[in-house]
Amino acid sequence: MTIWLLQLPRLDDTFSWGLKEIENILRELNQPVEVLDINHAITKQFHDTEQWNIIEDYGILGKSLLPIQDVKSCVADVIDVIEPGDIVLSCVFTVESRAWFTLVHSMLRLTHGKELLLGAGGQGVRAPGEEGNHSEWADWTLARGLSDIMFLGETPKTMADWVSSGFSLRGKQYFAHDAFPHLGFLPQQSLQDDLDRKINIPNYYHYDYRHEGQRGIKIHFTQGCVKQCTFCDVWHTWPKFVMREPADVIKEINHYNRNGHITHISFPDNTINASNSKFTELLERFYDWKDKHNRHDITWSSQFAVKPTNQFEDKMFQLITATKGHLSVGFDHVSDSVLTHMKKLYRWQDITSFIERCNQHQTTISVAVWLVGYPTETDQDFDQYRKLIPLLKRKNTILSHNVSITGINRNSLLERIVTVDHSHPMDWHNELVNKKIRQQRKHILDTMLLEHNASYMMYRSTLKRAEA
Repeated sequence: MTIWLLQLPRLDDTFSWGLKEIENILRELNQPVEVLDINHAITKQFHDTEQWNIIEDYGILGKSLLPIQDVKSCVADVIDVIEPGDIVLSCVFTVESRAWFTLVHSMLRLTHGKELLLGAGGQGVRAPGEEGNHSEWADWTLARGLSDIMFLGETPKTMADWVSSGFSLRGKQYFAHDAFPHLGFLPQQSLQDDLDRKINIPNYYHYDYRHEGQRGIKIHFTQGCVKQCTFCDVWHTWPKFVMREPADVIKEINHYNRNGHITHISFPDNTINASNSKFTELLERFYDWKDKHNRHDITWSSQFAVKPTNQFEDKMFQLITATKGHLSVGFDHVSDSVLTHMKKLYRWQDITSFIERCNQHQTTISVAVWLVGYPTETDQDFDQYRKLIPLLKRKNTILSHNVSITGINRNSLLERIVTVDHSHPMDWHNELVNKKIRQQRKHILDTMLLEHNASYMMYRSTLKRAEA
């Protein structure tokens, strides 16, 4: 019997931190575990073809435009090694992963029937806004025999208990769905409250970061978020924020460096600077490591949380620049009133101070998150954006703008879970900011940003010619 961990396609050729952690747990329990990276298999087969463009343009399965037989053939090649009697666990990273889950598990059932024990876990098992032991999609998969067990919540810890109990949830402290008594869920109170819970450094038995010669790698420093912004689902998805030790991250970087020439590190963290001290320590260790190994060419990037001005030290920005970091920043909004309702700690003055600090230290940033149409947003609140754009146009700074606008629609995640004071739901359809007004504001801001980006690129082109 072998326990197979399946990485379902997520189309950016990265590997799930959760699966890495589960692999470590299973090996510590002396279980025969193997990893199959279907995501990489799909990427490898289609990336440099016209079919990959179809995937990118039309979604996970190309909305039936991608020849399904080609996909089936690719998946079949990967799962062909699975034998009757094995246990197969899939990572459903996002809601979009469900299409791949249905395809893969249907093929496994057709091949092996009930001779396999099929399960799944991951963020995408529950729809946005679903909490506790509720998952309509889990019910759907169990009812159709596509899975024998679904894990909700912090799957690694649940998995360890499941294996230790002989692959059974009976008699354990889990909630159980009335119709599906094997539905697994780890109660929130069982999670570790320690913010510094150590995450195991992944084993590298099957994970090849180079993926056909690619030089970029992705490394997690944190998981979850310490904030509880009203419009965001991260703190719902991961109730507890966890952080690795900076020294462990450097060990992982060193492993990659020993086994290939890396040029860029991407940290997919939601809040890499949740702890200023730990983040600064990571930068210090990374700078020393780059100096020791003569790898000052390596660049890195990550999301970065804006904070009140008094929480930022010059040393942090100096290290970001010295280590060749690029920050993706979401201001979320620029009106003090809206920021207050969002439960943000920073204000307009903090945003302007942050931009000045980046200018001073030549820290490159991308402003990547803009929210319009928040329920309390007035015309005056929205007009505050007009004051921000000129600040980003200053010619004495090194700024990069990769801007996307998050509009709000009826079925959005924001509308399903948002609250203002966590006692009553926010009315996303009040008369203050109706759908038409949101669309108008979105169009206005989009136009401003497009004009700015065109102006910025023209300026950068002129600067390069002058330097030449």
